[in-house]
Amino acid sequence: MSRSQGSDERRPLLATGRVVGDYETLLRYVELAKERGLKPEDYTLTREDMEYAMRLFEERRSLLEVIDALKRKIAPRLDCRLASEAMRLSKGVVVPDNQACDYVSFLYAGWLVEACETLGLVRLREGWR
Repeated sequence: MSRSQGSDERRPLLATGRVVGDYETLLRYVELAKERGLKPEDYTLTREDMEYAMRLFEERRSLLEVIDALKRKIAPRLDCRLASEAMRLSKGVVVPDNQACDYVSFLYAGWLVEACETLGLVRLREGWR
């Protein structure tokens, strides 16, 4: 985890904040997953994740379509109760497990896209240009 330059925001490795503005819930989820002894591949980005994201972008899908497909790939390996706990601890809100899982899978998908861009594997275009 790192801090962005000139900011108090914490971000995971290779994250830029370009897709996801606030990583606190994801970072809390990772901390809880480590404490509970979950397998690292269940809470970190994998090579397969990056290859899948690259394939989606090569198909010229929109960012929204890519995020949605990545969420569907990532969600099954998440612990939804842990996601709910991470939301409670990071945001102070109690939400149903399935909603928390959906939110955390979005955060993972955004992180994955940002990581791929940071590594030069994909290039995001700004829609207004």
